[in-house]
Amino acid sequence: MTRSLAILGSSGHGKVIADTAMTSGWRKIEFYDDAWPDKHSNERWQIVGCSGALMDALQHIDSVAVGIGRNDARLVRLREMVAKNVSLATIVHPQAAVSRFAEVTPGAVVLAGGVVSVDSRVGLGAIINTGATVDGDCVIGDGAHLCPGAHLASNVTVGEGSFIGIGAVVREGVTIGAQVVVGAGAVVLHDVPNGTTVKGVPAR
Repeated sequence: MTRSLAILGSSGHGKVIADTAMTSGWRKIEFYDDAWPDKHSNERWQIVGCSGALMDALQHIDSVAVGIGRNDARLVRLREMVAKNVSLATIVHPQAAVSRFAEVTPGAVVLAGGVVSVDSRVGLGAIINTGATVDGDCVIGDGAHLCPGAHLASNVTVGEGSFIGIGAVVREGVTIGAQVVVGAGAVVLHDVPNGTTVKGVPAR
Protein backbone atom coordinates (compact mmCIF):
# COMPACT_ATOMS: atom_id res chain seq x y z
CA MET A 1 0.00 0.00 0.00
CA THR A 2 1.45 3.39 -1.00
CA ARG A 3 -1.63 5.57 -0.53
CA SER A 4 -1.42 8.84 1.36
CA LEU A 5 -2.99 9.35 4.77
CA ALA A 6 -3.68 12.71 6.39
CA ILE A 7 -4.16 12.81 10.16
CA LEU A 8 -6.01 15.72 11.72
CA GLY A 9 -4.71 16.24 15.25
CA SER A 10 -1.11 15.72 16.33
CA SER A 11 -1.76 14.63 19.92
CA GLY A 12 -0.62 11.36 21.42
CA HIS A 13 -3.59 9.61 19.85
CA GLY A 14 -2.59 11.03 16.47
CA LYS A 15 0.89 9.57 16.88
CA VAL A 16 -0.56 6.17 17.76
CA ILE A 17 -2.69 6.29 14.61
CA ALA A 18 0.36 7.20 12.51
CA ASP A 19 2.43 4.38 13.98
CA THR A 20 -0.40 1.89 13.48
CA ALA A 21 -0.95 3.09 9.92
CA MET A 22 2.73 2.65 9.08
CA THR A 23 2.68 -0.85 10.59
CA SER A 24 -0.35 -1.57 8.41
CA GLY A 25 1.44 -0.52 5.23
CA TRP A 26 0.69 3.17 4.78
CA ARG A 27 3.79 4.99 3.57
CA LYS A 28 2.93 8.67 3.11
CA ILE A 29 1.56 10.23 6.29
CA GLU A 30 1.01 13.94 6.90
CA PHE A 31 -0.31 15.73 9.96
CA TYR A 32 -2.60 18.73 10.12
CA ASP A 33 -3.31 20.60 13.35
CA ASP A 34 -4.85 23.96 14.21
CA ALA A 35 -1.80 24.66 16.41
CA TRP A 36 0.16 25.12 13.16
CA PRO A 37 2.25 27.19 12.34
CA ASP A 38 3.37 27.55 15.96
CA LYS A 39 3.67 23.77 16.11
CA HIS A 40 5.60 22.23 13.20
CA SER A 41 6.01 18.62 14.27
CA ASN A 42 5.04 16.04 16.85
CA GLU A 43 8.53 14.65 17.25
CA ARG A 44 8.57 12.15 14.41
CA TRP A 45 6.15 13.56 11.84
CA GLN A 46 5.88 16.96 10.22
CA ILE A 47 2.75 19.06 10.64
CA VAL A 48 2.12 20.61 7.24
CA GLY A 49 -0.89 22.84 7.90
CA CYS A 50 -4.11 23.55 9.79
CA SER A 51 -7.51 21.93 9.35
CA GLY A 52 -8.40 24.43 6.62
CA ALA A 53 -5.29 23.43 4.69
CA LEU A 54 -6.33 19.80 5.02
CA MET A 55 -9.67 20.49 3.39
CA ASP A 56 -7.91 22.37 0.58
CA ALA A 57 -5.52 19.44 0.02
CA LEU A 58 -8.12 16.66 -0.18
CA GLN A 59 -7.66 16.14 -3.91
CA HIS A 60 -4.09 14.99 -3.21
CA ILE A 61 -4.96 12.78 -0.21
CA ASP A 62 -6.44 9.30 -0.36
CA SER A 63 -7.87 9.07 3.15
CA VAL A 64 -8.16 11.03 6.39
CA ALA A 65 -7.98 9.93 10.02
CA VAL A 66 -8.80 12.08 13.03
CA GLY A 67 -6.17 11.86 15.75
CA ILE A 68 -8.02 13.80 18.45
CA GLY A 69 -8.20 11.94 21.74
CA ARG A 70 -11.21 13.73 23.23
CA ASN A 71 -14.34 11.86 22.21
CA ASP A 72 -16.68 14.79 21.59
CA ALA A 73 -14.15 16.84 19.61
CA ARG A 74 -13.12 13.83 17.52
CA LEU A 75 -16.72 13.02 16.65
CA VAL A 76 -17.55 16.61 15.66
CA ARG A 77 -14.64 16.67 13.22
CA LEU A 78 -15.52 13.28 11.78
CA ARG A 79 -19.14 14.22 11.21
CA GLU A 80 -18.06 17.40 9.46
CA MET A 81 -15.98 15.25 7.11
CA VAL A 82 -18.78 12.77 6.52
CA ALA A 83 -21.04 15.68 5.54
CA LYS A 84 -18.42 16.73 2.97
CA ASN A 85 -17.95 13.18 1.64
CA VAL A 86 -14.33 12.99 2.78
CA SER A 87 -12.82 9.52 2.47
CA LEU A 88 -12.19 8.32 6.03
CA ALA A 89 -9.60 5.67 6.80
CA THR A 90 -10.31 2.64 8.96
CA ILE A 91 -7.08 1.89 10.83
CA VAL A 92 -6.68 -1.69 12.08
CA HIS A 93 -3.38 -2.89 13.46
CA PRO A 94 -2.15 -6.14 11.86
CA GLN A 95 -1.95 -7.67 15.35
CA ALA A 96 -5.62 -6.92 16.03
CA ALA A 97 -8.24 -9.63 15.50
CA VAL A 98 -11.40 -8.44 13.76
CA SER A 99 -14.00 -10.98 12.72
CA ARG A 100 -14.90 -11.04 9.05
CA PHE A 101 -18.48 -10.79 10.29
CA ALA A 102 -17.89 -7.66 12.38
CA GLU A 103 -18.41 -4.11 11.13
CA VAL A 104 -15.77 -1.48 11.77
CA THR A 105 -17.07 1.86 10.53
CA PRO A 106 -14.72 4.16 8.57
CA GLY A 107 -12.98 6.55 10.94
CA ALA A 108 -12.70 3.91 13.67
CA VAL A 109 -9.40 2.58 15.02
CA VAL A 110 -8.54 -0.90 16.33
CA LEU A 111 -5.09 -0.97 17.90
CA ALA A 112 -2.60 -3.77 18.59
CA GLY A 113 -4.10 -6.69 20.46
CA GLY A 114 -7.62 -5.36 20.06
CA VAL A 115 -10.36 -7.90 19.37
CA VAL A 116 -13.72 -7.33 17.70
CA SER A 117 -15.78 -10.52 17.56
CA VAL A 118 -18.52 -11.79 15.29
CA ASP A 119 -21.57 -9.62 14.61
CA SER A 120 -20.25 -6.68 16.61
CA ARG A 121 -20.31 -3.13 15.27
CA VAL A 122 -17.75 -0.40 15.98
CA GLY A 123 -19.15 3.06 15.25
CA LEU A 124 -17.76 6.14 13.55
CA GLY A 125 -14.57 7.35 15.19
CA ALA A 126 -14.66 4.77 17.97
CA ILE A 127 -11.36 3.62 19.47
CA ILE A 128 -10.67 0.01 20.42
CA ASN A 129 -7.41 0.65 22.19
CA THR A 130 -4.46 -1.65 22.87
CA GLY A 131 -5.57 -5.06 24.12
CA ALA A 132 -9.24 -4.10 24.47
CA THR A 133 -11.71 -6.85 23.58
CA VAL A 134 -15.24 -6.73 22.24
CA ASP A 135 -17.08 -10.05 22.34
CA GLY A 136 -19.82 -11.06 19.91
CA ASP A 137 -23.00 -9.06 19.24
CA CYS A 138 -21.75 -5.83 20.83
CA VAL A 139 -22.50 -2.33 19.60
CA ILE A 140 -19.88 0.37 20.19
CA GLY A 141 -21.39 3.80 19.60
CA ASP A 142 -19.93 6.61 17.52
CA GLY A 143 -17.01 8.34 19.20
CA ALA A 144 -16.74 5.87 22.08
CA HIS A 145 -13.36 4.86 23.50
CA LEU A 146 -12.46 1.49 24.99
CA CYS A 147 -9.18 2.14 26.79
CA PRO A 148 -6.30 -0.37 26.90
CA GLY A 149 -7.25 -3.68 28.44
CA ALA A 150 -10.98 -2.99 28.69
CA HIS A 151 -13.12 -6.09 28.14
CA LEU A 152 -16.72 -6.32 27.01
CA ALA A 153 -18.62 -9.60 27.26
CA SER A 154 -21.18 -10.46 24.59
CA ASN A 155 -24.22 -8.37 23.69
CA VAL A 156 -22.96 -5.18 25.36
CA THR A 157 -24.01 -1.77 24.04
CA VAL A 158 -21.79 1.26 24.60
CA GLY A 159 -23.43 4.57 23.82
CA GLU A 160 -22.14 7.50 21.80
CA GLY A 161 -19.09 9.25 23.21
CA SER A 162 -18.70 6.99 26.22
CA PHE A 163 -15.33 6.28 27.81
CA ILE A 164 -14.52 2.83 29.18
CA GLY A 165 -11.42 3.12 31.39
CA ILE A 166 -8.28 1.04 31.42
CA GLY A 167 -8.90 -2.54 32.51
CA ALA A 168 -12.64 -2.10 33.00
CA VAL A 169 -14.87 -5.16 32.58
CA VAL A 170 -18.49 -5.11 31.41
CA ARG A 171 -20.81 -8.07 31.98
CA GLU A 172 -22.77 -9.61 29.11
CA GLY A 173 -26.00 -7.93 28.07
CA VAL A 174 -25.28 -4.61 29.81
CA THR A 175 -26.25 -1.33 28.15
CA ILE A 176 -23.98 1.63 28.82
CA GLY A 177 -25.61 4.90 27.83
CA ALA A 178 -24.21 7.88 25.94
CA GLN A 179 -21.51 10.14 27.44
CA VAL A 180 -20.80 7.67 30.25
CA VAL A 181 -17.43 7.42 32.02
CA VAL A 182 -16.48 4.02 33.42
CA GLY A 183 -13.51 4.25 35.76
CA ALA A 184 -10.31 2.28 35.37
CA GLY A 185 -10.63 -1.29 36.65
CA ALA A 186 -14.37 -1.02 37.23
CA VAL A 187 -16.61 -4.08 36.93
CA VAL A 188 -19.94 -3.11 35.39
CA LEU A 189 -22.73 -5.56 36.19
CA HIS A 190 -25.82 -3.47 35.45
CA ASP A 191 -27.03 -0.92 32.90
CA VAL A 192 -25.60 2.60 33.20
CA PRO A 193 -27.77 5.61 32.27
CA ASN A 194 -26.66 8.43 29.97
CA GLY A 195 -24.19 10.94 31.34
CA THR A 196 -23.22 8.90 34.39
CA THR A 197 -19.79 8.24 35.88
CA VAL A 198 -19.32 4.85 37.56
CA LYS A 199 -16.32 3.25 39.24
CA GLY A 200 -15.38 0.45 41.57
CA VAL A 201 -16.06 -3.27 41.96
CA PRO A 202 -18.91 -3.59 41.36
CA ALA A 203 -19.26 -0.28 39.57
CA ARG A 204 -21.48 2.32 41.26
